[in-house]
Amino acid sequence: AATAAAAAAGSGRSQGGAVGDCRGCPGPRVCTAAGRAAAAAPAAASTVVEQQPAPVPSPAAAAPAPEQAAVQQDPAPVADKPATKYGVQDGMDAAVVESAKSGRLTVFLGAGVSVIPPTCLPSWTQINQAVLKGLFERAVEAVAIDGDLSHYQDAVQDGLKQSHLPPEYFSEVLVSRLGNYYFNVLTVLDSAKCNSAHKSVGQLARAGCVRVIVTTNFDLTAEAALRGAGCPFTVWKEGPDFQPEQLRDLLQRTPSDPAECLVLKVHGSADAARTVVDTLSQRSIGLADSINECLRLALQETHWLFLGYSGADLAAAPNYLCLREMREQARGFSWLVLTGWDPLPAVKTLAEVYEHRAHINFGMLPQYMEPVMQVVEERRPGAIEASLQTEPRDEDTGMLDRRIREWAHMLTPAEAAVCMADLLLATKNTHMAQELLLHAQVSLKEQNNGELRLCVEKAWVDNLLARIHMLKGESSEAVELNQRSHQLLDTALGDATAGDTAPEIHQHHVMLEDIATPQATLLRALEARARVLLDEGNAVRVNAKEAGSFQRAFDLFQQALKAYNILPPSSRATRGQALCEMGLGDVNRARLDSSKRAEIDEALQHYENVISLLQKVGDLPLTCQARKNQGIVLKARAQAPDVSPEEKESVLTTAFSRYEAALDVHARIGDAMEMAKSLRGLAGLCEEIHEYTRAKAYASRSLELSRKIGYRAGEGRAVRVLGDIAAAEHDYDSAIKYLRESMLVCEELQDQSGVARGHHSLAGLYQKQGDLATARQEAQRSLDIFRGLEEKKHVARLEKFLADLSE
Repeated sequence: AATAAAAAAGSGRSQGGAVGDCRGCPGPRVCTAAGRAAAAAPAAASTVVEQQPAPVPSPAAAAPAPEQAAVQQDPAPVADKPATKYGVQDGMDAAVVESAKSGRLTVFLGAGVSVIPPTCLPSWTQINQAVLKGLFERAVEAVAIDGDLSHYQDAVQDGLKQSHLPPEYFSEVLVSRLGNYYFNVLTVLDSAKCNSAHKSVGQLARAGCVRVIVTTNFDLTAEAALRGAGCPFTVWKEGPDFQPEQLRDLLQRTPSDPAECLVLKVHGSADAARTVVDTLSQRSIGLADSINECLRLALQETHWLFLGYSGADLAAAPNYLCLREMREQARGFSWLVLTGWDPLPAVKTLAEVYEHRAHINFGMLPQYMEPVMQVVEERRPGAIEASLQTEPRDEDTGMLDRRIREWAHMLTPAEAAVCMADLLLATKNTHMAQELLLHAQVSLKEQNNGELRLCVEKAWVDNLLARIHMLKGESSEAVELNQRSHQLLDTALGDATAGDTAPEIHQHHVMLEDIATPQATLLRALEARARVLLDEGNAVRVNAKEAGSFQRAFDLFQQALKAYNILPPSSRATRGQALCEMGLGDVNRARLDSSKRAEIDEALQHYENVISLLQKVGDLPLTCQARKNQGIVLKARAQAPDVSPEEKESVLTTAFSRYEAALDVHARIGDAMEMAKSLRGLAGLCEEIHEYTRAKAYASRSLELSRKIGYRAGEGRAVRVLGDIAAAEHDYDSAIKYLRESMLVCEELQDQSGVARGHHSLAGLYQKQGDLATARQEAQRSLDIFRGLEEKKHVARLEKFLADLSE
C-alpha cells in the first residue's frame, strides 16, 4: 500500500505530464517532455558545466540534476513547513472540496495513479528492457555465427542503466528507423483496468463535480473509470479534436445538469498510435495551439487537482501546460505530494507565483480522496464505497514480454539487427555496432530474391556501416558504401523516385502502422534512398580535395532534398530536408570566397532555411549547429580584406550572438562536446577583436571541457586556438609549444591534414622569429604531406610561401 501510495503521490517518481519515469524510476511509462530532456542531460557533462565560470550557462541552472528533477531515490522527511505565500497542509484543502461542490474541479492524472493495483502498468524502464530483449532475440537470427551474443544486449542495457540512453532518446532512435510502426509498442499500455483512484475520479465526474480530466498518460484507465461510473464522456486525443468553444459550453454547466466529462489526453492515447507524443523531437515541438487554448480555458474556469505527478517538467519548461502564463487568470490548484516527501523546487516556485491560490497537500492515495468523496456520497449515497477499497495486485508478469516479442517478430532479423546497431551507436558502442552489422551484411549477401524489402535491409546495413566509417574518419569507405546503397535502391525503386509520384505516395503512406505492407515497404525504401543520398553527400564533402568534388557533394545534397520533398509530411522528412540544407550550406562554406558577398549571403541563407525547417520539429541541437555555422561564415566575412570597420563590427556582433545562442542551448541540454566547439568559436571571435584575455579564457574552458569528456580532437583544436592567440600576442615561444602539442594530437588521431596545417603554421612562426632555415624545413614538411593528400589549394599556398622565403 505504501508503494502504491508513493506512486500515486508522484513526488518520489518523475511522472505524469511529460515525464513517465526518468533515469531508472519504476513509475509507469507515460509520455515524456522537455522536462525529461533537460533532466536526462549526461551527468558527466552537467558536472563539467557546473565547474565552468560565467558566462557559460550551466545545465543545472536550466534544469535540476537528474537525481533532483526526475527521481528522488531516498525519501527526505519534510522539515517544519516554513511560512509561504501558498497553502501547505496535511490532507485535502478546502478549495478542492468547494470546487467539487460547484462543479468547478479539474483533475490532472499523472503516471503515479496508474501504478496502484490492480492497474500496475509497466514502467519506462520495463518497456525499454522488453523492447531491447525482443529486438535482440530477433536480431541474432541475422547473425550467421555460433556463440554467445548477449554482449550486444548487455551493452545497450548498461547504457539504459547508466542513463546514457534516456527513455525519450531510446524512442527517438527507434522511431527514426521504424517510423510509426514503433508506436505499436505502446499497445502494452492500452489497459482499461482502473484502480480505486481512477474510480474516485469517475464517481466525481458522475456526480457533476468534475467536468474535465487532463492527463498525459497513454493508458485507457480514465475512460474505464468513467464508463464504470456510468458517466457519459468524450475523449480528445489529438490537436483537431480539441474544441475550445465546446469545452467552454461544458464548463458553464452546473452540478444539477446531466453528468458529462471531457478527457483531454494532451499527449495522445495508446489506442491510436498516430496521436502519441513520445519522442524527443515530438515533445520539443510543443502542444498544438488548440490544446493550449483548452488548457488555458480549463485553468481560468476551474480549480486543478494534481494527482500522481511530480512536476519535474516544470524545471525545464516553467510554462508547461500553460501553468505559468495563466498565473493571474487561473483559479488555482492543489498538488498532492506523498507524506514524508518534499515538493520539487519547480513546484514550489510555481506555487509561489500563484500565492494564496496554490495549495500543497500531503497525503496518500486513496485515503487522500475521502473528503471530496463525501460530496459524492451526499448526492449519490453508497456510490463510492467500492472506489475507496484497496484492491489486490493482479498482473500478468509475462504479458509485457509476450506482446513485445510479437511486435519484434514482425520485423525481419536484419531489420532488428539494424535497430540493435542504432541503439549500440547511441550508447557509444561503435565497435559492437560495426561487428553486428558486418555479420548481418554477410547473412544478407546470401539472399537475393529481388524483393524491395530485402533491398531496403541491405541499404540500411551499408548506410549504417558508412556512418560508422565517417565517425572513424574513413570518408572514402563511407562514400563507397553509400554509392552501393544508392545504386541498389535506385534500381529497386525505378520510377517511384520521380517527383510526380508524390500524390500516390501520400495517399498510401499517411499514418501507416504495419511494417509488413507493400506501401510501408515502399515508404521505407524512399526514406532510405533520401538518407543515403544525404550521407553520401556528407561523405563526399568531407573527402573533397578539389572544386569538382565539392560540386558533386552539392549535387548529392540537392538530390537528397528532392528525395525528402516527395515523402509524406512528417518530422523525419522535415528534419531530413533541414539536414540537406545544412549540407548545402556546409559545401558553400567550404569553398567560400569571403570577399564575395553573394557567396556569404547564399551560405547564410541555407543555414537560415535549416533553422526555419527545424522550428517545425523542435530540434534544438541541430538548430544550434546551424546558428554556429552562421557564426563561422560571419567570422570569415569579418576577416575579408575588403570589409569596412563598420561592417566588421556588425558582422562580429552577429557572429557572437549566434555562438552564444548555440552555447546556451547546448549547456541546457548537456551536450558537452558541442559546448566545447562553441567555446572555441567564441575564443576565435575574441581573438579577432584583439580581446586576448577573453579569448584565452574561452579556449581554456574549451580545453578543460574536452579533456573531462575525453574529446581528444577537441583538445587538439583548443590547444591550437591557444597557440593562435599566443602568436597574436607575439609570444612565439608559447605559440610554438601549443602548436606542437596540437600536432601530437593530430598524429594520434591520424589527421594528416591537421599535421600539415601545423607545420605550415610553425613555418610562419619561425619566419617571424627570423629563423628562415627552420621555417623552410617546416614549410617543406607541410608541402610534402599536402601533396600526398592531393590538396591542391594548400599545395599552391605553400609553394608560394617557399618561393617568398627564397627571395
